[in-house]
Amino acid sequence: MKRRGPTAALVIYSAAALHTIEAGIILATTIADSSIGLASLLTAASDRQLLALTMLGSSGAAVCGAARRNLIAIFALLPQQMLLFITAAGALYFAVSGHYADGYVPLGGGVFILADQLPRLLFCLVHSVAFYQWIYAPDPLDGPGMADRVIADAVYLTADRQDTDHLLIATEDLREIVRHNLA
Repeated sequence: MKRRGPTAALVIYSAAALHTIEAGIILATTIADSSIGLASLLTAASDRQLLALTMLGSSGAAVCGAARRNLIAIFALLPQQMLLFITAAGALYFAVSGHYADGYVPLGGGVFILADQLPRLLFCLVHSVAFYQWIYAPDPLDGPGMADRVIADAVYLTADRQDTDHLLIATEDLREIVRHNLA
């Protein structure tokens, strides 16, 4: 597996762990159903067993998707992002409504709930950034590969020359080659 960035990997694997643990809780008991995260997910799902299986599948797909950097990775990480988005939307809903999922209204109401659920909201945002970084950001390990592509493009442009050890290429052409390979 190629590393794209330890921070992105940590976020993706942390979300997989979170969803695996929450799926276990959903399968094992109903005691935590009124916690904001689980209440949001259970509201969005029609069946708790199906939700738990979806969460486990999402975790597995994210772990497998983290080994790739292509269209497969996008589809593998998207379910995880959607689960985080659902729980973040639920956190905002309960903060605005001023009560927890079980109806409890804390002293401080919605502001208290917002402060309490801020990590959930930020985790969704951080995962979005990690998702983008994982899919689109240049891989530091691709450095030599990119350099090889730039040199290959430059050699191709000067293919009619015999001496490729000393390439003569216009600065603007070189800029375009670099731009093309960084895109």
